[in-house]
Amino acid sequence: MKTCVRCKQLKAFTDFEREKRRKSGYGSRCRGCRRAGWRPEYQRAYRDRHPEREAARRRRYSFVKDRDPVKEKARAALRNAVAAGRIVKPGACERCAALDKLLHGHHHDYSKAFAVVWLCSRCHGLFHRIDAALAEPTG
Repeated sequence: MKTCVRCKQLKAFTDFEREKRRKSGYGSRCRGCRRAGWRPEYQRAYRDRHPEREAARRRRYSFVKDRDPVKEKARAALRNAVAAGRIVKPGACERCAALDKLLHGHHHDYSKAFAVVWLCSRCHGLFHRIDAALAEPTG
């Protein structure tokens, strides 16, 4: 017989999961308490008790839902074409002619996956800043 640390009831060993790391060879919570620990209402209660951890978790994984599927498809197609050798990256940036190993494929139109301008990271950032400035409404 073993006492569950959560419900404090004395139960048979068959009511506990096997855990070789433990001295007794069984887990500390009974099967019922282990199942109850993973219920959605338990998760909600945990998130309510720890709002700062929940905010950090949301920030950490927020990029997943912010992605545009059209952009992701174009980027993946370009990446696969470069890896397969169907598209060859130039040796230098197309804007400033800087010799840079790390060139970025800048899409002007994501519907045309292979129509890119190969830019160094500095010029690529400049292109995005210019696009953002042009997109802002003037008042």
